Amino acid sequence: MIRFLKNQYHQFTSRRSLRRARRNQEKALLKEIDRILSETKTKIPLIRNYRKKLEEPLARALEAVSAMIAQIPGPVELEPELWDKDPVLKAVFPGPDQFSQWLGSCKNLRDAFKRTDAAELFGVLVADYKEKTFFGSGVNGEIVRRDVQRQAVFFEDPRVLVPAPEFELARKELRHRVLVTLLTHELNEIADLKSWKEELEKQQGLLEFKLWGDKKPESEQAAVRGRDETDEAEKVLKDLGEKVPADLKSNVEQHVSQVREVMNSDNTEDIKRETEALNQVVQQVGASAYQQPEPEAAGESSDTQEPGAESGPEDEDVVDGEFRNV
Repeated sequence: MIRFLKNQYHQFTSRRSLRRARRNQEKALLKEIDRILSETKTKIPLIRNYRKKLEEPLARALEAVSAMIAQIPGPVELEPELWDKDPVLKAVFPGPDQFSQWLGSCKNLRDAFKRTDAAELFGVLVADYKEKTFFGSGVNGEIVRRDVQRQAVFFEDPRVLVPAPEFELARKELRHRVLVTLLTHELNEIADLKSWKEELEKQQGLLEFKLWGDKKPESEQAAVRGRDETDEAEKVLKDLGEKVPADLKSNVEQHVSQVREVMNSDNTEDIKRETEALNQVVQQVGASAYQQPEPEAAGESSDTQEPGAESGPEDEDVVDGEFRNV
């Protein structure tokens, strides 16, 4: 009986420790999400439950980045007298004098030592990889050849990243820097794709005008635009969901109905007028949604969620809305 109670107690304490470790891990992950987003100046925080949506992809990214950082060799002592004994230092610095001069002029190392009382710092030594092709002499057996293409590899601009008084602190800061770089790169890729899509849409509209401009009836062109605007308005209402005030949502739905009603007629002016009115109301929806602050967290237990996390439906997505006058 006593042994059974001991086993039950150990199981209970083990499960409690696991839950505590999981909560701490989730808190650290949420904190990292906010820190990364604050440094990338993105509109992602406008999305409802953005922290929850980013937890899983960021956790996978952290795991991959941690595995990559673990493969970095080191640590290596940066001492001028060790230059000829370490292949890394010999590859980055031409000689011990240049190495010693670089150590004395490395600003971020000096600044890091000023911020701490530590006797040593840990960081990541990086440099720009360069290749140079040139022509020189080459020996093939007993034959010396001229104008043989050769390739030289060298490094420029050596520097120390994320200097910290502890090895683990340096690794943690390096993981953060890599994640910020990755997110910034992806955001730039998305912006480029968005610009490319807009340009293609403009080209498509120009080609359609050249092909159908003189043949397609004006009423049919207006009907096509009206159909596009109504589809876009319904998509905006669906994506923004509860961020749209009830009266504004009702106004949009009313204008959608009016556009569809006049589309059944051949009155081009009515179609254009109602379509333009719908477009104006949809723009008000976008402006209203972006002016709303991020909702406060509510109704969450202290065991399972970090203070400041959002509440609300987890299956609701919000996308950046774009509205244009045609």
